[in-house]
Amino acid sequence: MNFFQRAIKNITRRPTKSILLLLTFFIIGNFVIIGIGISTAANQAKTITRKSMRAVVEYTVDYDAINEYTSSLSDSELEELYQDTERYNAMYNLTEEEFQQFLDDPRVVTYNATNYYIGSADIESQPIGNERENQDTGGVSVYSGSDGETIEVPYVEPEFRIMTNRTANMIELADGTWTISEGRFYTEEEIASAAPVALISEQVAELNGLSVGDTFTMNFSQDFEYVRQMGIEFSESQLHPELEIIGIYSTSETLDRNSENFDWMSRYESPYNRILMPNLTYMSMQLPLNQAVFDYYAQQNPDDSYYNDPANRPTLDTYDYISSVVFLLDDPLDVEPFINEYNEKLSSSYRMFNADNDTFNQMARPLDSIGLYANVIVAIVVVNAIIIITLVTALTLKTREYEIGVLVSIGASKLKVISQLFAELIIIGLVGFTLSVVSGSLIASTAGEALLNYQVAVDDSYASDDDDYYYVSGSTDYFTEITQEDMLANYHVSISPIIIGEIYVAGIGIVLISILVPSLMILRFNPKRILTASL
Repeated sequence: MNFFQRAIKNITRRPTKSILLLLTFFIIGNFVIIGIGISTAANQAKTITRKSMRAVVEYTVDYDAINEYTSSLSDSELEELYQDTERYNAMYNLTEEEFQQFLDDPRVVTYNATNYYIGSADIESQPIGNERENQDTGGVSVYSGSDGETIEVPYVEPEFRIMTNRTANMIELADGTWTISEGRFYTEEEIASAAPVALISEQVAELNGLSVGDTFTMNFSQDFEYVRQMGIEFSESQLHPELEIIGIYSTSETLDRNSENFDWMSRYESPYNRILMPNLTYMSMQLPLNQAVFDYYAQQNPDDSYYNDPANRPTLDTYDYISSVVFLLDDPLDVEPFINEYNEKLSSSYRMFNADNDTFNQMARPLDSIGLYANVIVAIVVVNAIIIITLVTALTLKTREYEIGVLVSIGASKLKVISQLFAELIIIGLVGFTLSVVSGSLIASTAGEALLNYQVAVDDSYASDDDDYYYVSGSTDYFTEITQEDMLANYHVSISPIIIGEIYVAGIGIVLISILVPSLMILRFNPKRILTASL
């Protein structure tokens, strides 16, 4: 008879001990399966939420760090900083050299080094159809002229948002938010040469009867109206520079008419009223206007040292600033590893990465808490299970000394005796864990939901006023908006085959550890002494 058959017979011959161990394994299994189920569900909810978010990381100027530094300076030191153009720009402006290392990372799909402006063009913008458009939003801006006279300029609300970029791709194109429906995007050559090219939305193109190859003009008249009244003259081409339409794009973004802010939204806030162009193109259009203003003030103030310094006259370099770069990664789950890796390589203490992880982690606090509780419970149960099963097995060995002595004396190795003991525990354990899978699966979901509701209530009771509403967003609007309710909606406790497999692996591990002490006792058995003592 082999050790497995002897194990079966010993289980049935000692029903009280077997039932006790079976109940132990059953209770252990229920706690473990519920704990692992809750912990897995919490982690999956966070993973699903993260995967639903845009995989973006913002590399930006850390203005908090700069403000902390500048607040520590004296007035003279602060003035010295402002006059040191190179040092000032090194603090406040990013350079392509410093974020080039990130672009070489294979996880980076593309990036946006984007500037935003609002303005007008000599084409009609797409109407929103809200309350604001039915009301007079005008007003008067008052300026002081060079000779002291008052200049009043009626306010005309800008209708377009101008988005400029420094690369021949954009995050919105790479992730499918925008699609080029006609024509193309601008090239690296057009970016470098400040080519007068632009893209408009399908809605604006259709409204104005425009297509690829047509032209339209920007309208800077309103922006410079107050200096025109002061006597500064601009040419028509400066106030109304012409742009060629090289592409028309469609967008999956829509206006939320149920938004609280919808009725007071300006037209330039509509996703359809965007004009896309290279960054240098927009700056080149603005440059001659600002140079003319500088020259006018230089003539009016011949003794002013600022206007007498040619270095202060506006140039393209004056406006070529980058305060933020947003990288699109190939996987949302790469966001945190990416930040952790490059945080150690930041070239300046005035730079930072932002992926709104603080907000994400804040929203995930209830999930983290119940996951921690579940893991602690599983750990406590497993440790106690090992202790209990070890004690029960060790104590029952005393009643089986004669049996073990006979087996060893007739040639059975102590390893086979240990294997028999292991087989007995494994058989009982498998039955107990199988029963616990059935019962644990039935109560895991209810227990998980109850624990989550309790933890959310606890978190809410300790939340500050600023924590009433969580969201993931960013100043660049590249981060995905999501509420805590969205994240918690992904929390579902279910017992999958993988979890069931983990339960059985845990059971085998418990048995293996529990049998160590009894195994040492068996190895020290002296069959001759045992059999002699029993005569």
